[in-house]
Amino acid sequence: MGLLYVIIFSFLLTFITINFLKVGLFKKLIDIPNFRSSHIKPTISGGGISFVLVLIIICIINKVYYPLILLPLSLIGFLDDIFKLSASIRYLIQLLTAFAILSNSTLFFETFKESIFIHLPLTIILIITITAIINFINFMDGLDMLIGNSFFIFLSLYSLFYNSFFLPICASLLIFLFYNKPPAKIFMGDIGSTFLGSLFCLIVLRSDSWIQATGFVFVLSPLLMDALFTRIIMYLKGHKFFAPHKFHLYQRLYQDGFNKLKINIIYCLPILLNFIIFKYMGLNLLIYIISFELILGIYLDRKISVKLPSLKI
Repeated sequence: MGLLYVIIFSFLLTFITINFLKVGLFKKLIDIPNFRSSHIKPTISGGGISFVLVLIIICIINKVYYPLILLPLSLIGFLDDIFKLSASIRYLIQLLTAFAILSNSTLFFETFKESIFIHLPLTIILIITITAIINFINFMDGLDMLIGNSFFIFLSLYSLFYNSFFLPICASLLIFLFYNKPPAKIFMGDIGSTFLGSLFCLIVLRSDSWIQATGFVFVLSPLLMDALFTRIIMYLKGHKFFAPHKFHLYQRLYQDGFNKLKINIIYCLPILLNFIIFKYMGLNLLIYIISFELILGIYLDRKISVKLPSLKI
Protein backbone atom coordinates (compact mmCIF):
# COMPACT_ATOMS: atom_id res chain seq x y z
CA MET A 1 0.00 0.00 0.00
CA GLY A 2 1.41 3.40 -1.00
CA LEU A 3 2.23 6.09 1.54
CA LEU A 4 -0.61 8.33 0.35
CA TYR A 5 -3.17 5.55 0.89
CA VAL A 6 -1.76 4.83 4.36
CA ILE A 7 -2.08 8.54 5.26
CA ILE A 8 -5.68 8.64 4.01
CA PHE A 9 -6.40 5.46 5.96
CA SER A 10 -4.86 7.08 9.08
CA PHE A 11 -7.17 10.08 8.68
CA LEU A 12 -10.20 7.80 8.44
CA LEU A 13 -9.16 5.49 11.28
CA THR A 14 -8.57 8.44 13.62
CA PHE A 15 -11.87 10.04 12.63
CA ILE A 16 -13.78 6.80 13.27
CA THR A 17 -11.97 6.10 16.56
CA ILE A 18 -12.55 9.57 17.99
CA ASN A 19 -16.21 9.59 17.02
CA PHE A 20 -16.60 6.11 18.53
CA LEU A 21 -15.18 7.48 21.80
CA LYS A 22 -17.45 10.53 21.56
CA VAL A 23 -20.51 8.28 21.63
CA GLY A 24 -19.61 7.78 25.28
CA LEU A 25 -19.57 3.98 25.39
CA PHE A 26 -16.59 4.12 27.77
CA LYS A 27 -18.13 6.04 30.65
CA LYS A 28 -14.92 5.87 32.68
CA LEU A 29 -13.06 7.76 29.95
CA ILE A 30 -14.72 11.00 31.00
CA ASP A 31 -12.30 13.57 32.40
CA ILE A 32 -14.04 15.40 35.26
CA PRO A 33 -12.63 18.91 35.89
CA ASN A 34 -10.70 19.43 39.14
CA PHE A 35 -8.68 22.26 40.68
CA ARG A 36 -5.83 21.66 38.20
CA SER A 37 -7.96 21.53 35.05
CA SER A 38 -8.04 24.11 32.28
CA HIS A 39 -11.48 22.87 31.18
CA ILE A 40 -14.79 23.46 32.96
CA LYS A 41 -16.96 20.70 31.51
CA PRO A 42 -16.55 16.89 31.68
CA THR A 43 -14.67 15.90 28.54
CA ILE A 44 -14.05 12.56 26.83
CA SER A 45 -10.50 11.28 27.18
CA GLY A 46 -8.51 8.42 25.64
CA GLY A 47 -8.27 9.93 22.15
CA GLY A 48 -4.62 8.88 21.99
CA ILE A 49 -5.77 5.35 21.21
CA SER A 50 -6.11 6.56 17.61
CA PHE A 51 -2.32 7.21 17.41
CA VAL A 52 -1.61 3.74 18.77
CA LEU A 53 -3.95 2.04 16.29
CA VAL A 54 -2.32 3.94 13.42
CA LEU A 55 1.13 2.85 14.65
CA ILE A 56 0.04 -0.80 14.68
CA ILE A 57 -1.33 -0.54 11.14
CA ILE A 58 1.74 1.15 9.64
CA CYS A 59 4.06 -1.34 11.39
CA ILE A 60 2.13 -4.27 9.90
CA ILE A 61 1.93 -2.70 6.42
CA ASN A 62 5.63 -1.79 6.32
CA LYS A 63 6.81 -4.89 8.21
CA VAL A 64 8.70 -2.63 10.60
CA TYR A 65 8.04 -3.92 14.08
CA TYR A 66 10.42 -2.17 16.47
CA PRO A 67 7.93 0.63 17.36
CA LEU A 68 5.56 -2.02 18.71
CA ILE A 69 7.72 -2.19 21.86
CA LEU A 70 5.75 0.90 22.95
CA LEU A 71 2.44 -1.00 23.06
CA PRO A 72 2.68 -2.25 26.69
CA LEU A 73 3.13 1.32 27.91
CA SER A 74 0.24 2.45 25.73
CA LEU A 75 -1.96 -0.29 27.17
CA ILE A 76 -1.07 0.73 30.73
CA GLY A 77 -1.84 4.34 29.80
CA PHE A 78 -5.26 3.30 28.51
CA LEU A 79 -5.98 1.25 31.65
CA ASP A 80 -4.81 4.15 33.78
CA ASP A 81 -7.25 6.46 31.97
CA ILE A 82 -10.03 4.07 32.97
CA PHE A 83 -9.02 2.64 36.36
CA LYS A 84 -6.37 5.07 37.71
CA LEU A 85 -3.57 2.58 38.33
CA SER A 86 -0.98 2.98 41.06
CA ALA A 87 2.16 5.01 40.35
CA SER A 88 4.37 1.97 41.05
CA ILE A 89 2.71 -0.10 38.31
CA ARG A 90 2.95 2.75 35.82
CA TYR A 91 6.62 3.38 36.59
CA LEU A 92 7.50 -0.32 36.38
CA ILE A 93 6.11 -0.47 32.83
CA GLN A 94 7.94 2.77 32.01
CA LEU A 95 11.20 1.18 33.19
CA LEU A 96 10.58 -1.91 31.07
CA THR A 97 9.77 0.32 28.10
CA ALA A 98 12.98 2.28 28.67
CA PHE A 99 15.00 -0.97 28.62
CA ALA A 100 13.20 -2.01 25.43
CA ILE A 101 13.98 1.35 23.80
CA LEU A 102 17.67 1.01 24.70
CA SER A 103 17.73 -2.57 23.40
CA ASN A 104 16.50 -1.23 20.04
CA SER A 105 19.05 1.57 19.91
CA THR A 106 21.94 0.93 17.52
CA LEU A 107 23.46 4.18 18.75
CA PHE A 108 23.53 2.86 22.32
CA PHE A 109 25.07 -0.50 21.42
CA GLU A 110 27.61 1.02 19.04
CA THR A 111 28.74 3.37 21.80
CA PHE A 112 28.94 0.73 24.52
CA LYS A 113 29.79 -2.36 22.43
CA GLU A 114 33.13 -2.77 24.21
CA SER A 115 31.44 -3.35 27.56
CA ILE A 116 28.02 -2.15 28.61
CA PHE A 117 28.82 -2.99 32.23
CA ILE A 118 31.76 -0.57 32.34
CA HIS A 119 29.31 2.18 31.38
CA LEU A 120 26.60 0.97 33.74
CA PRO A 121 26.19 4.41 35.41
CA LEU A 122 25.54 5.99 32.01
CA THR A 123 23.05 3.23 31.19
CA ILE A 124 21.19 3.93 34.42
CA ILE A 125 21.20 7.67 33.63
CA LEU A 126 19.69 6.96 30.21
CA ILE A 127 16.97 4.75 31.72
CA ILE A 128 16.08 7.46 34.23
CA THR A 129 16.14 10.11 31.49
CA ILE A 130 13.77 8.11 29.27
CA THR A 131 11.24 7.62 32.07
CA ALA A 132 11.62 11.28 33.04
CA ILE A 133 10.84 12.46 29.50
CA ILE A 134 7.80 10.16 29.30
CA ASN A 135 6.51 11.63 32.56
CA PHE A 136 7.40 15.20 31.61
CA ILE A 137 5.33 14.95 28.42
CA ASN A 138 2.48 13.52 30.46
CA PHE A 139 2.76 16.40 32.97
CA MET A 140 2.57 18.94 30.15
CA ASP A 141 -0.63 17.47 28.72
CA GLY A 142 -2.92 19.84 30.59
CA LEU A 143 -3.94 22.37 27.97
CA ASP A 144 -5.93 21.98 24.76
CA MET A 145 -3.71 21.23 21.76
CA LEU A 146 -0.37 21.85 23.54
CA ILE A 147 1.12 18.35 23.32
CA GLY A 148 -0.72 17.53 20.09
CA ASN A 149 0.56 20.65 18.35
CA SER A 150 4.11 20.19 19.66
CA PHE A 151 4.37 16.61 18.46
CA PHE A 152 2.61 17.34 15.18
CA ILE A 153 5.35 19.90 14.46
CA PHE A 154 8.17 17.62 15.61
CA LEU A 155 6.96 14.45 13.88
CA SER A 156 6.05 16.26 10.66
CA LEU A 157 9.51 17.84 10.36
CA TYR A 158 11.21 14.60 11.41
CA SER A 159 9.23 12.68 8.78
CA LEU A 160 10.03 15.30 6.14
CA PHE A 161 13.77 15.43 6.79
CA TYR A 162 14.66 12.04 8.24
CA ASN A 163 12.07 9.25 8.08
CA SER A 164 8.69 9.34 6.30
CA PHE A 165 7.59 6.22 8.23
CA PHE A 166 5.91 8.41 10.86
CA LEU A 167 3.86 10.56 8.46
CA PRO A 168 0.67 8.53 9.08
CA ILE A 169 0.91 9.38 12.80
CA CYS A 170 1.17 13.05 11.80
CA ALA A 171 -2.06 12.57 9.85
CA SER A 172 -3.66 11.03 12.92
CA LEU A 173 -2.49 13.94 15.08
CA LEU A 174 -3.91 16.44 12.61
CA ILE A 175 -7.39 14.93 12.90
CA PHE A 176 -7.04 14.73 16.68
CA LEU A 177 -6.10 18.43 16.83
CA PHE A 178 -9.37 19.32 15.08
CA TYR A 179 -11.28 17.78 18.01
CA ASN A 180 -8.79 18.97 20.62
CA LYS A 181 -8.90 22.66 19.68
CA PRO A 182 -10.40 24.93 22.37
CA PRO A 183 -12.85 24.13 23.77
CA ALA A 184 -11.65 20.55 23.43
CA LYS A 185 -14.21 17.87 22.60
CA ILE A 186 -11.73 15.10 23.45
CA PHE A 187 -8.38 14.70 25.25
CA MET A 188 -5.59 12.29 24.32
CA GLY A 189 -5.36 10.93 27.88
CA ASP A 190 -2.39 9.08 29.38
CA ILE A 191 -2.48 6.59 26.52
CA GLY A 192 -1.72 9.45 24.12
CA SER A 193 0.79 11.46 26.15
CA THR A 194 2.86 8.47 27.32
CA PHE A 195 2.79 7.00 23.81
CA LEU A 196 4.08 10.24 22.27
CA GLY A 197 6.70 10.65 25.00
CA SER A 198 8.01 7.10 24.52
CA LEU A 199 7.89 7.45 20.72
CA PHE A 200 10.01 10.58 21.04
CA CYS A 201 12.57 8.69 23.16
CA LEU A 202 12.60 5.85 20.61
CA ILE A 203 13.28 8.30 17.78
CA VAL A 204 16.01 10.06 19.76
CA LEU A 205 17.85 6.84 20.62
CA ARG A 206 17.67 5.54 17.05
CA SER A 207 19.49 8.65 15.83
CA ASP A 208 22.64 8.41 13.71
CA SER A 209 24.81 10.13 16.33
CA TRP A 210 24.72 11.49 19.87
CA ILE A 211 24.85 15.01 18.40
CA GLN A 212 21.67 14.32 16.46
CA ALA A 213 20.06 12.71 19.51
CA THR A 214 20.97 15.70 21.69
CA GLY A 215 19.63 18.08 19.06
CA PHE A 216 16.26 16.32 18.95
CA VAL A 217 15.96 16.57 22.74
CA PHE A 218 16.86 20.26 22.60
CA VAL A 219 14.24 20.83 19.89
CA LEU A 220 11.55 19.89 22.41
CA SER A 221 13.17 21.92 25.20
CA PRO A 222 10.25 24.39 25.68
CA LEU A 223 8.14 21.51 26.97
CA LEU A 224 10.91 19.63 28.76
CA MET A 225 12.39 22.68 30.50
CA ASP A 226 8.98 23.73 31.82
CA ALA A 227 8.40 20.27 33.28
CA LEU A 228 11.93 19.92 34.69
CA PHE A 229 12.27 23.38 36.24
CA THR A 230 8.77 23.26 37.71
CA ARG A 231 9.60 20.04 39.54
CA ILE A 232 12.91 21.45 40.79
CA ILE A 233 11.27 24.69 41.98
CA MET A 234 8.48 22.72 43.67
CA TYR A 235 11.06 20.73 45.61
CA LEU A 236 13.03 23.84 46.60
CA LYS A 237 9.84 25.55 47.81
CA GLY A 238 8.95 22.59 50.00
CA HIS A 239 6.23 21.00 47.88
CA LYS A 240 5.92 17.25 47.55
CA PHE A 241 7.77 16.30 44.38
CA PHE A 242 5.06 14.14 42.79
CA ALA A 243 1.99 15.84 44.26
CA PRO A 244 -0.73 17.03 41.81
CA HIS A 245 -0.41 20.74 41.12
CA LYS A 246 -1.03 23.56 38.67
CA PHE A 247 2.39 25.20 38.87
CA HIS A 248 3.71 24.68 35.33
CA LEU A 249 4.40 27.89 33.48
CA TYR A 250 1.70 27.14 30.90
CA GLN A 251 -0.83 26.65 33.71
CA ARG A 252 0.12 29.89 35.43
CA LEU A 253 0.03 31.81 32.17
CA TYR A 254 -3.49 30.49 31.64
CA GLN A 255 -4.43 31.56 35.18
CA ASP A 256 -3.05 35.01 34.37
CA GLY A 257 -5.48 35.39 31.46
CA PHE A 258 -3.49 34.15 28.46
CA ASN A 259 -5.80 32.32 26.07
CA LYS A 260 -4.99 28.77 25.00
CA LEU A 261 -4.06 29.73 21.45
CA LYS A 262 -1.49 32.28 22.66
CA ILE A 263 0.06 29.74 25.05
CA ASN A 264 0.28 27.20 22.21
CA ILE A 265 2.14 29.77 20.12
CA ILE A 266 4.54 30.53 23.00
CA TYR A 267 5.54 26.85 23.16
CA CYS A 268 5.12 25.59 19.60
CA LEU A 269 6.75 28.41 17.66
CA PRO A 270 10.10 27.86 19.44
CA ILE A 271 9.84 24.11 18.74
CA LEU A 272 9.42 24.85 15.03
CA LEU A 273 12.30 27.34 15.15
CA ASN A 274 14.52 24.92 17.09
CA PHE A 275 14.05 22.14 14.55
CA ILE A 276 14.81 24.37 11.56
CA ILE A 277 17.90 25.84 13.23
CA PHE A 278 19.19 22.41 14.23
CA LYS A 279 18.59 20.98 10.77
CA TYR A 280 20.24 23.79 8.81
CA MET A 281 22.63 25.48 11.27
CA GLY A 282 23.65 22.81 13.73
CA LEU A 283 23.70 22.12 17.45
CA ASN A 284 25.96 25.00 18.51
CA LEU A 285 23.59 27.71 17.28
CA LEU A 286 20.63 25.77 18.68
CA ILE A 287 22.21 25.93 22.15
CA TYR A 288 22.41 29.74 21.87
CA ILE A 289 18.78 29.92 20.76
CA ILE A 290 17.68 27.70 23.63
CA SER A 291 19.57 29.96 26.05
CA PHE A 292 17.55 32.89 24.75
CA GLU A 293 14.33 30.87 25.05
CA LEU A 294 15.25 30.03 28.63
CA ILE A 295 15.69 33.73 29.43
CA LEU A 296 12.30 34.41 27.84
CA GLY A 297 10.78 31.63 29.95
CA ILE A 298 12.29 33.13 33.12
CA TYR A 299 10.86 36.52 32.18
CA LEU A 300 7.39 35.03 31.64
CA ASP A 301 7.73 33.16 34.93
CA ARG A 302 8.89 36.12 37.02
CA LYS A 303 7.13 39.09 35.41
CA ILE A 304 4.00 37.84 33.65
CA SER A 305 2.54 34.61 35.02
CA VAL A 306 0.75 34.02 38.31
CA LYS A 307 3.38 33.56 41.00
CA LEU A 308 4.09 30.19 42.60
CA PRO A 309 2.66 29.79 46.12
CA SER A 310 5.16 29.22 48.92
CA LEU A 311 3.01 26.94 51.10
CA LYS A 312 3.40 23.16 51.16
CA ILE A 313 0.73 21.04 49.49
